[in-house]
Amino acid sequence: MSNQRRDHPELALGPNPLLEALAPFLPVKDLPAALRREPLANVDWRSLPPEQRESLLGLSDDHYWPISPHVHVAAEIQLMLRSGLMQRNPMSLEEQRRINMLALADSVNGVQLQSLRKRAGGSILAAITGLGKSTLVERVLSVLAPQQVVYHGERRDCGWSVLEQVTYLIVNAPSNATRRGLFAAIIGALDALLGTNYAADLKRQKNLDEAMVFVAKVLSFHRVGMLAIDENQPNTLAENVWGDEFVQYFLGLMNLGIPVLLIGNPLAFSELDASAQLLRRFVTHGWHVFTPATPGANSWWSNQFLPGAIRF
Repeated sequence: MSNQRRDHPELALGPNPLLEALAPFLPVKDLPAALRREPLANVDWRSLPPEQRESLLGLSDDHYWPISPHVHVAAEIQLMLRSGLMQRNPMSLEEQRRINMLALADSVNGVQLQSLRKRAGGSILAAITGLGKSTLVERVLSVLAPQQVVYHGERRDCGWSVLEQVTYLIVNAPSNATRRGLFAAIIGALDALLGTNYAADLKRQKNLDEAMVFVAKVLSFHRVGMLAIDENQPNTLAENVWGDEFVQYFLGLMNLGIPVLLIGNPLAFSELDASAQLLRRFVTHGWHVFTPATPGANSWWSNQFLPGAIRF
């Protein structure tokens, strides 16, 4: 087996420039070492007088030591990311036609017609504030996709003259809990990453349906590998009058091949239990719930977390 196929086993099915942009595939056993980050590992801080070490304390936020629940989530995120890009291989003539038809779509129904036969999956990461869910997702994605933006030159075999591929996009749920706010948050995060001005184009959309179509197109054109919606609270989903519309829009994006990870307070996702179909789609890659460690009940606290924390 070639080194490329060993690093990217999906390429055994054929070349895929979108997958080649990712880091090599990491078996579960290799994930803990890959996720660890010790900013002082190669620094001779012990040679400094104690009063001078204080300036290094700020690096504690960069110190990361994964525990077993983190590794399970990381493994599922890796599968989400890679499987979504596998289904959207740009070297497939069928996929090129789908993207071209999506570009011509001028209605929500037109966009829905370009759904994939095998849709992307979703996942939920729920925890109260302070348990590190956002830090975990950021760390995992930075390891799996070190380049958040990948520039591709002309590829006639892929049907593009140039492409700015976005391997993942993390967006905070809108504080005003409106659909327009959601679309603005997604486009704002993309503009901040790419230096584009899609926000101006979004403002020109005449109504919510046009805005919905516009955002779906932009995410698809940039081949966004995963959309992570962070800071979900009860008022943005479960208690929000537009909460069902949010969920349906996320499902629509998954139908277009874009995996969606929802992150937030457990109470934000309480209404998803009401629909077996919605629940099935959103837990394709797991409904992960983090809770505070219970003395004597969580072996990872004493065996993994504490030894890792005191290494700083």
